[in-house]
Amino acid sequence: MGNTTYTVKLRVTDIVGCKDSLTKTSYISIRSPKPAFDIADSSGFCLPLVTSFTFKGSDFKTFYWDFGDGVTGTGQNPSHFYNSYGTFNPKLFLVGPGGCIDSAEATVNLYDPYTTTTIDFSPTSACNSLTV
Repeated sequence: MGNTTYTVKLRVTDIVGCKDSLTKTSYISIRSPKPAFDIADSSGFCLPLVTSFTFKGSDFKTFYWDFGDGVTGTGQNPSHFYNSYGTFNPKLFLVGPGGCIDSAEATVNLYDPYTTTTIDFSPTSACNSLTV
């Protein structure tokens, strides 16, 4: 998606039928949104994980956030609490002039420190007949 410019033409006819016009080339410019953001804390082990999102851009006023855990928000630089373990994909939807919409996505990982892990070794013996 790129920036778009528009040419504007004004046509006037007066009450006696005289006509005139004025054209302004590339008079209106609409920038496409370019969403990007940073995450202060994108991984952790402790509940809740408090995460701050910082928009990397300027001049946009409509922000919609989907934090990837069923919670949404607005605002340029929101904070969010993740209250359960898992992998989440927060997404920023940015609405630019003229209603153009674009989005950016990241990943937040909240690891459960109490998960059970099974480790299998192969082979089961080592040099000098030591058992592993």
